[in-house]
Amino acid sequence: MTVDFRKLTAAERNGSAENEVSYTYNASNGARGPISPGQTVGGFSNGAAVSITVVANSTVAPSSDGSAPATATPYGSPGTPSASGQDGGMNQKSATLNWSSPSTSTNDVAQTKIKINNGGWESVAPSGSRTVNTANFGDTVTIAVQTFNSLGTGSAVVTASANAGKQGLWETRIKTSDPNFVRSCTFTLGGSNYRPNPYFDCDGVNADSPPWFYKTDQDRIMVACYIDQSDNWSGNGIVRWWRVESGSARNVGRYVIAGHTTLADPAGLGAPHC
Repeated sequence: MTVDFRKLTAAERNGSAENEVSYTYNASNGARGPISPGQTVGGFSNGAAVSITVVANSTVAPSSDGSAPATATPYGSPGTPSASGQDGGMNQKSATLNWSSPSTSTNDVAQTKIKINNGGWESVAPSGSRTVNTANFGDTVTIAVQTFNSLGTGSAVVTASANAGKQGLWETRIKTSDPNFVRSCTFTLGGSNYRPNPYFDCDGVNADSPPWFYKTDQDRIMVACYIDQSDNWSGNGIVRWWRVESGSARNVGRYVIAGHTTLADPAGLGAPHC
């Protein structure tokens, strides 16, 4: 803090010459030392009020009485915080946001606040991280960070962003390992698309065309997520299905039994539920 005072006049020095008089300060926190008008002294805690008195000391006469105390609250710059973001991993609908405030050894940081996306400001620890869930793959999340000094003066607002993970995409085909397996009927969501004996058709089709996948064609099937549903005819209960994605040779948007493909275990690959 800066201490300003007026030096004694010749009349106030009681016969002492100007060069025979020096000045010292005494602070309410116990600090003391020589002082000149307008001098800045340290050693005080930011945000805590401190009182200063100044005493004139003569080498040829007794010291003067202390001045009337002056009180001030020291403060410093809140500095500039930092912010960063970490994108989510594959098939993660989340991202991580990080923040850090300047060191209190170099700045007056009394409070740190953050704001996530369009939410409100909240007081937080000087540094930390927050994992934010998103509604969709690839969604962007943002963080704003601001620090405040002992007087409540805020720093510049620093921002950062990160993206939720991307949805995984895998390529598969109808399996060839079973010589007795010929084709797979693709289903709609909750559908009863396959008719067994005596029809053996899929949505009324009984040929190598949609909505069938034939093993001999080895059509490319792009998949990203799975569902669990009954085939509504075999009595085998709930079956796991891949959803056929864009980029596939045919039947996009329908569902193929995962066990009929070369990727029989969607969950084991880390694929999400559709």
